[in-house]
Amino acid sequence: MAERVSQHSRMSVSFRGRAVAVFTAVAAVNIFLLWHFHNRYWYPVDEGIYATIAERVLAGEVLHVQIQDFHPGYGDFLNAAAFRLFGVDLVSLRYPLVAGAFLQSSFVFALLYRRSLLLASCAAVASIALGVIQFLNPTPHWYALFGTCALLYWLVKSPVEHWMRLVGAGALVGTITLLHQFVGVVVGTGVLVVALRERSGDADGGHRRLAQMLLLLPLAGLLLYLARSSVVEFGGLLLFACWPLAILLRELKCTRTTNRDAARVVVSLVTGALLSSVPLLLYCAAHRSGQETLQESMFAAVSLGFRQSDAQPWYGLLALAGFYQASTPSTLGSVANGLFWTVLPLLAALNGLFTLLVSKQDRGAGTNAVPIISAFYAISSLYMQDAIYLYFSAGLSLTSVLWWVSARSRASRIAGATGAVALAAIAVAFHAGQPSTRSNSELLHGRNVLSGASAEPLARASLRLDQVEQLPYATVVNIIKTIVDTGAPIFAVPNDAELYFLSERRNTFRFYNTGLGITSNSDLAGVLDRLRRDPPAVVTFRPADQYNTWASSAIMEYVRKHYERVSSVSGVEIYRVRQQRF
Repeated sequence: MAERVSQHSRMSVSFRGRAVAVFTAVAAVNIFLLWHFHNRYWYPVDEGIYATIAERVLAGEVLHVQIQDFHPGYGDFLNAAAFRLFGVDLVSLRYPLVAGAFLQSSFVFALLYRRSLLLASCAAVASIALGVIQFLNPTPHWYALFGTCALLYWLVKSPVEHWMRLVGAGALVGTITLLHQFVGVVVGTGVLVVALRERSGDADGGHRRLAQMLLLLPLAGLLLYLARSSVVEFGGLLLFACWPLAILLRELKCTRTTNRDAARVVVSLVTGALLSSVPLLLYCAAHRSGQETLQESMFAAVSLGFRQSDAQPWYGLLALAGFYQASTPSTLGSVANGLFWTVLPLLAALNGLFTLLVSKQDRGAGTNAVPIISAFYAISSLYMQDAIYLYFSAGLSLTSVLWWVSARSRASRIAGATGAVALAAIAVAFHAGQPSTRSNSELLHGRNVLSGASAEPLARASLRLDQVEQLPYATVVNIIKTIVDTGAPIFAVPNDAELYFLSERRNTFRFYNTGLGITSNSDLAGVLDRLRRDPPAVVTFRPADQYNTWASSAIMEYVRKHYERVSSVSGVEIYRVRQQRF
């Protein structure tokens, strides 16, 4: 017996040593990828929004009162803190972003390494290659993904019986929600399903009614969202939405959790969520902004989720187009990218299928938390069906697929690792650092559209960008700086907040987007009155922007009467107030 214990102890020490060595190598690869790409990409419109909000928060303006935002605020506070620590520059917003991504990859490794060191290392690298380096932008979606990976690790590692398990889960779900409401809701639904499964016993009839009601509410909400969304089509339903719907329906039928246990689940989760909201509640109390915060981050945000979009729903077509491209090869790169775009939209469906078929009877936490919550998280990719939103969930879906593969044969594990490495390699070689302006054809074939010429970094944007990509912004900013004194107001119609930040000129209004900030005739009347009383020296207008509405048309009708057009640069018209107005 003593020899057996000693042998087990030596094996345990040996495994830990191998795990540390493998993690060190994986960490080195991920650090290299993150640092290499951290300043080589931008999505200027979004970055301008986050940067201007953070700068105004840092200057003391009150979020949701003097500044409009449709997120609750934790992402804005994080961005403001980055500006305070690293300086007011777009690159400063990348530092917490890459730090969160590195921690996310570490949680992925920790989830899998005891099941398979090979798959853990592949999943950790793939989570970076298929994640943040494809869209280096301080959107709260990335922080919500990091929080989701932390949540999965917490649920897998914490004892089911311990009272802190669900309180901690509730706190993490609450934090995710206060970063990105929609992600928080879908992830919270997954946590609810996992918690009720773990406590399922032999209750029937009215004794399980509360659990059924708790499952029925998100089921109805998800069906309503899918029915009203303008961008969800059959391919998206089949690949992403039908699996969490099926999980909810199965649990609604099979749950045997007593009313008492279901109530305890709700109390624990709500307690944790309330604890996570204390900083925001204190902020709202200090600034008396509770009503405005609730209005913008809940009621206005819900209506925003159902708005029309110019983005074409094409996840199903993307997989078919990728398969066609791979089956009619012209070059090795074309075949590789065809396979890449065939597999990437299918990952969520593979995870959903495994979750439904494999875990019918097993209701243990270790088996179900990762795949179930990943299946619900993948719904967030349906908000807008393009490659960016696909990358938000692809890494986590792949991790969950590898979670299932880790319990299979050695050959299956090697095949899974090979597939993950191939996806990561194609993502890095053909897509990371490429501008988001690539056409669908260029995206499918993985074409490099960068000119290779680096531009001199813009003031307040110390990024290594392609000259062709950056030059239009440098030109527009220089024109604005020539006409308008530093700190003076300008007005970007409908949605070019990056011009406020890059030119160091003030936004005339609390909103950054006329399509979202002007929703009634009274709103428009207030804007026009402000333009008459305190006209900004420059108004910019992008006629082809998807956010142009009746409001922006009315604004530009006024502008063209009272301003003179001085230039047009890459689709941005620049107007200067007529001299007699001074």
